[in-house]
Amino acid sequence: MIQTEKQFHKYFKAEVVRHANFLVQSKTLSLLDFEYAISAPSIEAIGFEIGNIMCEFSINYETKDAPGYLMLPSTTLPPFNWRNALISGWANEVIGPSGTQIQRDCLERVAHIAAKLGMQHSHLFWSSWSRIIAKENKNTSTVFHYETFSIERLARLKILIS
Repeated sequence: MIQTEKQFHKYFKAEVVRHANFLVQSKTLSLLDFEYAISAPSIEAIGFEIGNIMCEFSINYETKDAPGYLMLPSTTLPPFNWRNALISGWANEVIGPSGTQIQRDCLERVAHIAAKLGMQHSHLFWSSWSRIIAKENKNTSTVFHYETFSIERLARLKILIS
């Protein structure tokens, strides 16, 4: 049984997932927050992270009424200066104090593109996740309408792609 991070990496031979995202109880393996299991500071990971934040910005989960959320207009995104500050902060963290302004500008341009692709990935990911949850919870009553959420996330993806 894998009980330490060192043993985990011995078996998986990679540093791309975190030991903390796996929970082993008896003979059951559970993945925790698997959508954030990537630990390497890759452009794919930051694209998904920033894209997901931007998608979540247009969904209000604080409603207690069915369907359990409120989709704001699809044009609702964090303001550009807010998005730019998020991406700039990430670029500065990656490049560090010794990086040049040209490196930062280039990385920020790539991150903006990655964030748009990350938004597409986020909609597809959460639509798929919602569909699975809807099938698993078919006979339970819940305020959150997973099937509707899945359909609406796919509609948002279609808007981004077109």
